[in-house]
Amino acid sequence: MGSRKSTEKTAEEQRRQRDRIGANVSQAEYERAHREYLKQVQLSHDGQKFRTRWDLHVFQAAEHPGNKSSLGFSLRREYHRHSLYFPVAVSGNAEDITIDHASLRFLLEGDHRRPRDLEALIYLRTPVSRRLLLRREIPQGEPTDSRWMELDSTEATSSWLEDGLENHGLELEFLHDGRPTRREVSHATLNVFTTSEPGSGRRKRSTPEELMPLHKGRRSRCKGDNNKKCCRHELTVMFKDLKGFEFIVYPKGFDAGYCKGRCPPRYNPAHHHALLQSLLWKEDRKRVPKPCCAPSKLDQLMIVYFDENQSTQLKVSYWKNIQVLECACS
Repeated sequence: MGSRKSTEKTAEEQRRQRDRIGANVSQAEYERAHREYLKQVQLSHDGQKFRTRWDLHVFQAAEHPGNKSSLGFSLRREYHRHSLYFPVAVSGNAEDITIDHASLRFLLEGDHRRPRDLEALIYLRTPVSRRLLLRREIPQGEPTDSRWMELDSTEATSSWLEDGLENHGLELEFLHDGRPTRREVSHATLNVFTTSEPGSGRRKRSTPEELMPLHKGRRSRCKGDNNKKCCRHELTVMFKDLKGFEFIVYPKGFDAGYCKGRCPPRYNPAHHHALLQSLLWKEDRKRVPKPCCAPSKLDQLMIVYFDENQSTQLKVSYWKNIQVLECACS
C-alpha cells in the first residue's frame, strides 16, 4: 500500500512538473492574474490602521542613451548578448516603498536545431563592467515553439530603486551545452512588485509571504525567554524548493509558521477543556496526557497558479488553513 501511494505521489509531481514546463502564459495574462491577486490582497487589508498598498509596475524595454538598440545583439569575444534597458521609476516617497519581487519576462523564439541543454544568464550592467546576477537552466519543450520565460530580477531592480545605483540596464545571454549561442527574444518586460506604507519609512525588504501579514494573538508570538513555552515560530517556505509545487506562480514563498514549546498548567489554554486537562495532569500525570502546543488559529493564503486545463491561463484562489496565526495549549 505504501509503495502504491509513493508511486501515485511521484506521478502527480511529474504531471505538475510537465504542466509547469508546458505552460506558456503571455505577458497580458500574467498582468491580468497578478493584478487580480493584488486587488484581492488589498481588499482583505482595507480598514487597517496603517494604509498599506501593493502594486505591480510594468516596464517595457526601451532605447538607452549610448546603445544602438536595447533589443539588439552585441558581439564581443564571440558572446551574443541582448542589451535590455528598462526605464524603472516608481512614484511616491522612495523611503516608503519596498521592492517585494521583480521578474524579467520575454518571449523566447523557437529554435529549429536539435534540442540541447539551454541556460539563461542575466548580467547587471555598469558604466565600466557587468556582474553576473543569475544563471538558470531552461527546461526544453518543443524546440521549434516560441515560449514565454520568466527570470528573477529582484536584485537588479532593488539596486536601482533602493540602493541608488545608476540604471544602465541588463544583459541577457544564452548558453547551449555550456557554449554561447544566439537566441532571439521579443517583448522583454520587467514586472516590479512593490509595497508602500505612507509615512512609515523604508522597512527591511519584503518577501512575498509578507503580502499576508500575520495577526499576533495573545501569548502567541515567540519573543525573549517566552519562546521556551508554547508560541508561534516563523517558518519561511519557498515553493521553488518543494517538489510538486512548481504550479504556484505567486507568491514565491510565505511564512507558514509552526507551534512549539512547553505547556505548563494554566498556560495559554486553547479552550476550557484544555485548561481542565492541564489541571488534571498536574494532579495525576498518569490519568491524562499533558496538553500539547498546537495551532489555535489558521489563515488562508491567496495564490496565483497555472491552470492545469489551459496551459496559457493562470488562476487566482485561496489555499485554506495553510498559515499558522496563533498557537495555544490543547
